[in-house]
Amino acid sequence: MEGKAMTETFHPFDPAEALNSAESIRFFLVAAFEVADPDYTTAVLQLVARAKGLAELADTHGYSREQISTALSSPDNLTSPLTLAVLDQLGLELPSYHNLRSGWA
Repeated sequence: MEGKAMTETFHPFDPAEALNSAESIRFFLVAAFEVADPDYTTAVLQLVARAKGLAELADTHGYSREQISTALSSPDNLTSPLTLAVLDQLGLELPSYHNLRSGWA
């Protein structure tokens, strides 16, 4: 007698949906800085921006979604004036690792 094969159903997971509090964002950023990889940090900042509402951010603060996406698309842009302005509009800054560990959010 042959057994039935079990099937699993997978659903898409969007990590931005889990970033629903200042604390979860802080822990996510701490992890990104611990990895110390600019590409990973860039990806994390993109997720944080999406979690905070990229379209709403663009509409509210006069940036296009494309401008914001471009600003957060490359590690080379992490300290560009537009990236820093976007982060400021999100209520974020590129903190020192020490500040992240001590409760920055």
